[in-house]
Amino acid sequence: MGYRSEVAFVVPDSAPRFEDIENRGWLTVISESDGFRLYHATWVKWYSDFPVVKAVLEYFANLDTEEGGNENYLFIRLGEDNSDVEEEGGLWDNPFDLGWARKIEFNK
Repeated sequence: MGYRSEVAFVVPDSAPRFEDIENRGWLTVISESDGFRLYHATWVKWYSDFPVVKAVLEYFANLDTEEGGNENYLFIRLGEDNSDVEEEGGLWDNPFDLGWARKIEFNK
C-alpha cells in the first residue's frame, strides 16, 4: 500500500500549467480565481525518486528562477505522520487561503 500524502499548490495564471508539463492527470487544476490556479491531490505516493514527484519539484525549481522567486507559488504536502509537513514558496496571500492546520477536537 505504501505511505501516502496530500499535496496542494497555488500559482499565478502567468506560471506554466503543470498539466502541460507533466500530463498524468493525477494533479490538475481544481479551481481558478483572481489570476491564480489551485492544484490538489490526495492519497499520493510521494517518494523523491518517483518521476511525478521529480516533475513537481522541478516545476517549482523553475518558478524559483523567475522574477519574484519563491513568492510565485505556495506548495504544501502533508504526510500520514502528523509531523510530516512540507511547505515551499511564499505566496501566502492568495484567493484560496491555501494553508494547513492542526486542531484538537472533542465532544462533551
